[in-house]
Amino acid sequence: MLFGRFGTVRSLNNTDVLEFFRTSELMGLFRLSGDELLEFRKSHTFKDVVVTLRFDQFIHDLPVLGGEIAIHISPKTLEVHGLTGNLLSSSSITPPSEAVPLKEDDVRTTLEIKHQHSGLKVATHPVLQYVIDENDVGRLCYHIAILSRKSSSVTGVTTSNSTLLEPFDVYIDAVTHELVMDIPQWHKALYRQVFDVQNTKVLPGNLVRKEGNPPVSDANVNEAYDNAGKCYYYYLNLFGRDSWDDQGSPLNSSVHYSVKYDNAFWNGEQMVYGDGDDIIFSDFTGDLSVICHELTHAVTQSTSKLRYWYESGALNEAFSDIMGSSAVVYTTDPVFDRPDPATSWIIGPNCTLQNLNPTGCPDCPLGLRYMNNPTLDGSSRDYYPERYTGLEDSRGVHWNSGIANLAYVLTVQGGVHPEQKTTVYVGPIGLPQAQQIYYLGFTHYMTATSVFVDARAATLQATQALYPNNRPYYDSVGNAWTAVGVVPTPSAHSK
Repeated sequence: MLFGRFGTVRSLNNTDVLEFFRTSELMGLFRLSGDELLEFRKSHTFKDVVVTLRFDQFIHDLPVLGGEIAIHISPKTLEVHGLTGNLLSSSSITPPSEAVPLKEDDVRTTLEIKHQHSGLKVATHPVLQYVIDENDVGRLCYHIAILSRKSSSVTGVTTSNSTLLEPFDVYIDAVTHELVMDIPQWHKALYRQVFDVQNTKVLPGNLVRKEGNPPVSDANVNEAYDNAGKCYYYYLNLFGRDSWDDQGSPLNSSVHYSVKYDNAFWNGEQMVYGDGDDIIFSDFTGDLSVICHELTHAVTQSTSKLRYWYESGALNEAFSDIMGSSAVVYTTDPVFDRPDPATSWIIGPNCTLQNLNPTGCPDCPLGLRYMNNPTLDGSSRDYYPERYTGLEDSRGVHWNSGIANLAYVLTVQGGVHPEQKTTVYVGPIGLPQAQQIYYLGFTHYMTATSVFVDARAATLQATQALYPNNRPYYDSVGNAWTAVGVVPTPSAHSK
């Protein structure tokens, strides 16, 4: 992450912006050889503060998963004030000619025996591409789409329904055949359409209500319709965002998915809701925090593309919790400042039927996660030095999200770490300001492989962009990250 003053571009045209990057000294800072291809993906604007242009990287005509650069420009002056991303040098990676052929039996050996995938179905043939792994190492990999029974529960809670086949994008080292990543592709969420799957898994199902139609007899249909609208207007009214992709795309939902299905998810195109098993979860359509959580995965898909793996995946999950909880507060009372800490920071209070941590927190209100005190759920972390570093939960995407969740809550309402793991005091700045800062930081200044220290830098840059020279706000945002153990490192640059 580089923030500062780097010069001006001739225009906001993507060709001019890319030429500025290629002819500047910045190429050297990203350790590029000069023959790497950067292909324009999209641009997006936040108010009059920043225009962000995103470019994807290709080497040897192969895409680089996680290889991208986002160039941030002040639209009034055309000054480049930031560059964020992760790029590989073509001189430091394995050429495609060294790939060792991969057989389906090799895939099954790697995934079923070593990595808990069962009932595996290989959906696509292996395709070569480059991957930037969690250690920032470029790997030549085979990319394969599979279906398997390895749980990818959006809630992070294992239930009886974890035996359903779910989609993963799998990346296997093309030389050693080691698993690099197995990323779940179901992310658990104005023109609205609601479909009834009728307890099958054939999407989208029968259309039963669309925009402007009156309520129907099925309460789940009406809840899905109403809550999609509430989330839409939260994003529109507070951030000027027109649907999940900012292009006014329909908000499509399917209800009654499968039988006693304990999940809701965004599948890359639409929302899907199970009815719950009536033991751990009830139906998910009535919980706005869950619905806007899932639709925020779609916002991330359309902006930063935070990869659902390791620290970037935990930030992906945290951003969904942050916007889901904030949407509930806004919907309850659009004229607000500081939400009620006793009720505003619980994710899933209206769909959770059991205390998921009865021994550790017998008096906790029902919910999936507690953003103001993450460890109450029995699995979430609240302090970066204590983050989960194992192989489960896609390297901790749910369990580590509590670190960023707590930083956000402290920014909003102030105070110190609830478990006194640090003594840093955070001054409150209120929800209206904090949600603008986090929205800008996560949608513009972050990229697919961003980690926690990058989230700190991104939200600090967003604070400076939105509230220039407001030292109390800047200090609060920084102190909140320090309070949860995310401190500056040399990898987060400021110029």
